[in-house]
Amino acid sequence: MSPEEFFEKFETFAVMPGAIDSLRYLIRQKAVSGGFSQGDTETWEIVAVDDLVQVQNGFAFKSSFFNEVQAGMPLIRIRDIAQQETQVYYSGEYREEFIVSKGDLLIGMDGNFNIHRWKGQDALLNQRVCRLLEPDPRIDTGFLFLAMQEHLDEIHRNTTFTTVKHISGKQIKAIEFALPPLAEQKRIVAKVDALMGWCDRLEALQAQRDTQHAALARAALARFAENPTPQTLQALFHDQFPINPNDLLPLAPPTSSFTV
Repeated sequence: MSPEEFFEKFETFAVMPGAIDSLRYLIRQKAVSGGFSQGDTETWEIVAVDDLVQVQNGFAFKSSFFNEVQAGMPLIRIRDIAQQETQVYYSGEYREEFIVSKGDLLIGMDGNFNIHRWKGQDALLNQRVCRLLEPDPRIDTGFLFLAMQEHLDEIHRNTTFTTVKHISGKQIKAIEFALPPLAEQKRIVAKVDALMGWCDRLEALQAQRDTQHAALARAALARFAENPTPQTLQALFHDQFPINPNDLLPLAPPTSSFTV
């Protein structure tokens, strides 16, 4: 599919149930594979992450100094990297090299391998979270973000299933991807940002629509409970009023009604 066809059919794809995440994935995939490029992708340079950034692993802070009363410094664990605040603070001693600042790129190394920009205040980098530091002048951090998530997804898909999947700093450093010229990177990132913003708006509209439909479905259930007629029954199964089967259970007759 060409970029023109993609843009033309974007809204059709986006209104399908559960399609927003798939759209975001497709946008990232097309961005790093040249789908949004106006230049010759044959000139893109193949580079390794280790040649572009420093990969810093988090520190194994002692859990005996963990607390939930906000004493000391916020501590970034994997569950926190997409948030603005941490659940746990650390009240022990630490080295300044492990202080994360707003905007730093972080990668969760267990479970789902995701990259996020830190949104919160200064905090400490805990073990099993790594940070990408000192980007090479050849790379735009926005393009690095896109390329990393695409390849992290690929590693996750190809990792043998265990209770929890793991990735190492060595694996992250070894990731290779095609790097366009800096100006082209910036243009691609701007295009992706616009599309992701569109996805966000469509997702908000979907959530609003789903909320309205759920309210209508509850109203239809209430009408049927008060006045069980063929007409109110038909309203329960209207295509626009998706009903959770569990919501029907209170309306079901007791089991004793079916016994002799």
